[in-house]
Amino acid sequence: MGSWFSNLHIRKTEEITRESVCNCIRDTLAEKKCTQVECAEDTDFVVAVYMASNSNWISVCSQAFAHDDPDSCKDIAAPLSAQLHTDVMGIACFDSDYLYLNLINAAESVDAWIGIGAGKELGITRRNNVTAWKKKVADYPAFSAAVKSAYICADGFLAVTERCLGLPAEQGGISLDYLKDTSFQQDAFLLYFRKAEESRSAGPNIQICYMRYAVPCFDGKENSVSFLNDGSEFCGLSVYFLGPFVEHEGITFSDIRLGYLREPIRDLELKKIQLSDGQWAYYSHIPDILMPPGVRGRMKPEKRYQLEQERMRKISFVPHGNPRKMLDITVLIIPDGNPDNQAAWNIWHQHGSKEAFIDWHNKTWKKVRAFETDPNQLLPFLKLEDFDE
Repeated sequence: MGSWFSNLHIRKTEEITRESVCNCIRDTLAEKKCTQVECAEDTDFVVAVYMASNSNWISVCSQAFAHDDPDSCKDIAAPLSAQLHTDVMGIACFDSDYLYLNLINAAESVDAWIGIGAGKELGITRRNNVTAWKKKVADYPAFSAAVKSAYICADGFLAVTERCLGLPAEQGGISLDYLKDTSFQQDAFLLYFRKAEESRSAGPNIQICYMRYAVPCFDGKENSVSFLNDGSEFCGLSVYFLGPFVEHEGITFSDIRLGYLREPIRDLELKKIQLSDGQWAYYSHIPDILMPPGVRGRMKPEKRYQLEQERMRKISFVPHGNPRKMLDITVLIIPDGNPDNQAAWNIWHQHGSKEAFIDWHNKTWKKVRAFETDPNQLLPFLKLEDFDE
C-alpha cells in the first residue's frame, strides 16, 4: 500500500517562529469558528506544528488544512503566506501514484506547481511550471532534472530533491500518524481545536450500505446491516431494532454483534424500551465506538472502494420468532449528539413496498440459482401472502 498524505510547509525566516505560526493557525481557524481547547479529550481535531533544526521549513499537518487539488491547496496556502510574509508549500501524495508540490508566495504572486506521476487518473491536469521554482530551490538544474525523472513511487521525488528544497524527505511526507513515532514527537507542538456547535451538528452522517443481493431476514438465520459514516469523525452511536413485533416480543434477537476490520468484534446486549412516540424498540448504546470520517479527496475508484471497506461497520444478528413478521424488521442507527443524521435499514424499503421487493427478490434469485451449485446457499422464493400487511 502506498503513501497518502497532505501537509503544508512554511519557509523559515528571521521573523518566523513557532509561536508566530501557531498564532496564524489560531487566527485562520477562528475565522472558521473553531476554538482552541487545552484538553485532548475535548477536541474535534488536532493541528501539529513540526519544527526541526535540519530543515528550512516549519511543517503543519491537520485535517483542518487537508488539500487534494490545485484550488484547495492555493486557497489554504495563500492566506497563510500573506499573513506570515513567506513561502508556503503544500504537498499531497495519493497512494504513491501521484505527488504534487504547490508553492505559494502571496506578496510575490508566485504560484509554482510540480506534479509527479499519474495525475490525470485523479482528474488533476494542471501542467508543471518548472521555471517558477528557479528562485525557490537551491539547485535549479538538479531540481529540473528530478522533475523529468521517472519514479516507482511518486513520493520518491522528495528524497531526490531534499537538498534542492532544504526539506528532509521524511518531513516532506509528515502526517499525524508520524507523530506516533517518538523521534517526531520531540520536535512537534500540538494544538487542539473544537468546532462551533452549529458545524458540529452537521458532522456525522450515517449511510446504509445496501448489498447487490440483499437477503431478507429468516427465523434462526444470521443477517447483517453494513453502514458507513459519510461525514466527520465521531464517537458513539445507538442501535434500535424496530417493528410491530417488539411490544409482545413476536420476534426476538440473539448473537447481536458489532464488527469492523481493525478491532475485535464486540457483542451487544439489547434492552426493550418504549420510545417517546409510544413505539416499542430493542435498543443498545455503544458510547466508545469511533467512526472514522467519510472518504474524501481524489483517488481511483478501486482505492475509494478499499478505503470504504476498511471504514465500514456491520451489525449482525439472528432473529427468532414469527416468520410472517420478518419483513417488518427495521434497524435504526443514530450517531451520538447528531440524531438528525441517522439511517435506517429495512429490506423492502428501498423498493417502495413489500410486493415490489418480493418481485425483485424472486427474479434476482432465479438468476442466481442458475449458477449456484450448493443447495444450502439457495434462498426460497417468497409469496406476499406469507407476510402480514
